[in-house]
Amino acid sequence: DESASGIQSLVWRYQFELSGKENFKQKLIEYNLDDCFALKRVTDFLQGFLSGDINDIVLVEKMKEKSTYKWGKVDFLLPEFERINNCAYFDYQREKVMVRTNKTIKRIVHRGTHRKKSYKINKVVLFPIIENCQICGEKMHLHGNKL
Repeated sequence: DESASGIQSLVWRYQFELSGKENFKQKLIEYNLDDCFALKRVTDFLQGFLSGDINDIVLVEKMKEKSTYKWGKVDFLLPEFERINNCAYFDYQREKVMVRTNKTIKRIVHRGTHRKKSYKINKVVLFPIIENCQICGEKMHLHGNKL
């Protein structure tokens, strides 16, 4: 079931207890079987790793340490990391480098980032204390105390 999750299994259990319908029971059984198969795959993987049958795993401690401060082509362990890095570099160039060199792009990027005008204090305004409500005429209260 595509909607299967831990929370959904609780809903199915509750619905089964209320109605006694077999379809909710069957969904619970399938959900639990899927969990058991997933656990079996994890334990098989871990047992294979511990016994040395799995060779395509590299421990972090055994990886060759490379400097992060280098010029030129970087050799990534996974091709996905290279794509992520390229996208990040493109974003950097678009937002930093191009803004410095192109006035039109600078205006577009900085639109809405202008400072708000600050006003200087130039007069004192005094508000009279209102003792009675202007709507109902009753005495006003301030934090539970009468004014």
